[in-house]
Amino acid sequence: MLTSDDLVITPLKQFYKDVIFNTMWKNWIEDGRLNPSDEESVEHFKGETYLALSNLVLKEFEFNGNQDMLGYFSKSALKDELDNKTRSFVVEAPSFSDDLLGVFSLSLKVIKMDDLPNSQKKRLLTRGKRSAAKHISEIPAILIAQFGKNYNADRIISGDDLMHLVLNQIQEARKIIGGQTIVLDSVNQGKVIHFYERFGFTKYGTLIEDENQSYQPMALDLSKLEN
Repeated sequence: MLTSDDLVITPLKQFYKDVIFNTMWKNWIEDGRLNPSDEESVEHFKGETYLALSNLVLKEFEFNGNQDMLGYFSKSALKDELDNKTRSFVVEAPSFSDDLLGVFSLSLKVIKMDDLPNSQKKRLLTRGKRSAAKHISEIPAILIAQFGKNYNADRIISGDDLMHLVLNQIQEARKIIGGQTIVLDSVNQGKVIHFYERFGFTKYGTLIEDENQSYQPMALDLSKLEN
């Protein structure tokens, strides 16, 4: 049976380097397709490694029909990682299975408070600041930008397992950077919203309408988990 000790979290940039870049570099050097001293040759090689990562994601992952998430991890996640916009991670259990079990991305976000009613503002603020809610225009938060279990490995890991893993990672980060509030944009489906509510997330703000899907902003006050 899979336990938390079996799970390995690999930063996407490291995963790309270990699984794609290093292997292709060696192969391309050996067969003469890459000239390391030629800038154009190296740039072409990098482009092919990005394509290889994209194809691997499309082949290995199934996010229960969520094409937005699949598109993000196959096309944009590595670029955002290299641009320092987000930090994405791949979850594996190499001693248990060859499957890639899930992914998640973390970032920083500033929540604009001006358009929120005072009742929602107070839920997003620390106890000491709630009396001054109407005077606070924004608060910092940790954003779970992406969160997805690989349904191709559905029998190996649960969504609960993955969320506990993500929250533990955030708690470790808080020891260094601080922070109290976690936010995410949930797919606007009752089952999905209920999943996050079980972990203490509450709705805030208004629905975000995307081209293919609507999303409900949700927030978690981490101080409640410490009581």
